[in-house]
Amino acid sequence: MDTSVGKAIREINKNGIKPAYFLRGDDFYLQKFFTSYLNKKFDNSVKVKYIDLSDSNDVDLFLNDLNSMSLFTCKNIFSIRNFSRLSSDNKKYLIKYFDKPNDDMLLLFVLDDYALKNKFSKDVHENCVQVDTNTPFFASKIKDWTKYYMQLNNIKLDYHVIDDLVSSYGDNIANVVNEVEKLFLITNKRDIKLDDYSSTYKNRNLKNWHLMNALGNKDLDQSIYIFDTLIINGISLVPIVSNLYAFYFALLNSFYKQKVNDYRLNKTIQTKIPSFQNRYNIIEISNIIIELRNIDVLIKSTSLDSKLLFHPFIIKTCKGYYDSE
Repeated sequence: MDTSVGKAIREINKNGIKPAYFLRGDDFYLQKFFTSYLNKKFDNSVKVKYIDLSDSNDVDLFLNDLNSMSLFTCKNIFSIRNFSRLSSDNKKYLIKYFDKPNDDMLLLFVLDDYALKNKFSKDVHENCVQVDTNTPFFASKIKDWTKYYMQLNNIKLDYHVIDDLVSSYGDNIANVVNEVEKLFLITNKRDIKLDDYSSTYKNRNLKNWHLMNALGNKDLDQSIYIFDTLIINGISLVPIVSNLYAFYFALLNSFYKQKVNDYRLNKTIQTKIPSFQNRYNIIEISNIIIELRNIDVLIKSTSLDSKLLFHPFIIKTCKGYYDSE
């Protein structure tokens, strides 16, 4: 099992750096944090070389440096992506390299997808220290990373603000950290109180997935508020309906144990599907999908006001109106 970033760092502090690490998971903040930590620990004067092995020039650069290590004493750090694109011969060469790695070289293999989909990825994975860089599932862990980032950057936020940022943007740590940075820049304060966290800041950051979440929980007041805010901020009803259609289609398929991979559903919504299931049934979701299709037709064939058209749908959904034959 892959170890957490925190445990990997503690192991490095105890036993030193190993020649190769495999970062598996798509949380950019964790990838960047661990890479920066290794860079400082290994040699802060050396710049990380970011290598994409789907690019022939990067392949040549990487293999030339790999070959030259025995001739010259020079430290190198490589952050390597798309390593499965190597030719068969180069794959064999890389696997053989692990038998006798060079102490002056540090290899970081980065795989955004947690699944190891081919034999070569599994072989590389087995020859490295395995580090989990997926976004933590529990909000408390995301909050801990956010607080740690704030501590490093001397930023203080009211705990209510932290809770709301994690709740609203916690599909990955990078998003939450980005919102903390924006809030710092907007307020020009390092000690940010609840009053500084104005509705103006929050409103312009609301997304379609916030509406999915509110409707998934059948929260009427929040659903109306988010929908109205999206419309005020210039979001068209067309993408709102399209995103909700994808959401309810995924929710329907979850009853049949079928997973839907749709770009319109972020990680937060996908992980909450089981909890939304408890508030709906198959007949209800089927009726909602039909109603969304009807609304889509009305959008394109009439000039009805968005709120007049969509508020009744929100009310009926949250009140369980569609839960009937």
